[in-house]
Amino acid sequence: CQTLSGREQYSEQLKTFVDLTQIGACSGKRCSYECEREAVAQHKFYLSFENSICRDYITEKMFNRLGRLLPIVLKRSTYVGIIPNDAFIAADDYKCPKDLAKYLKFLSTNYTAFSRKCLIEAEIRAKEDADDSRWETNKKYFKWIKYYEVNREFNGCGLCKYLYENRGSVKIIPSIREWWYDSGNCEPGYARRLTCQP
Repeated sequence: CQTLSGREQYSEQLKTFVDLTQIGACSGKRCSYECEREAVAQHKFYLSFENSICRDYITEKMFNRLGRLLPIVLKRSTYVGIIPNDAFIAADDYKCPKDLAKYLKFLSTNYTAFSRKCLIEAEIRAKEDADDSRWETNKKYFKWIKYYEVNREFNGCGLCKYLYENRGSVKIIPSIREWWYDSGNCEPGYARRLTCQP
């Protein structure tokens, strides 16, 4: 699959440094709900790379796995104010995929608890092993679970309610294509620009 963001090129380069399991339409490996549950249980991270890097666009896949796996997104600023800063890793925080891979390997070898199930156990362990800096590194990515809950429901009803209650507020966009793509809301090739240059 060729995407506007170029995520496939970033992923290709990343998998030269770390093992990636690819599932979904673009990989040619369709995965049932049960298959996906098994994949989630066997992994720590999830590449939540958007097909387009556009203002006000976040892939729904980010929310589907949030709290179960540590998501890796392409662009940090897309998520600021929407997702807690320490609830994900951003590819653009690293010079290139090789550097991100190095950090992922560090987290993996110092892996203590990357799931809601392990959080209570890990809290107890953290108190017992107060000097264990490995736990502190990993724990920070799931602290938000204590304060927030992921709502996995479709919120179409909320959108309809908002539109109904704000009928007086009208904004006409003559050309969605011009507004969405041509006016600078999207950044074509964003992920390609994050790849390591030879």
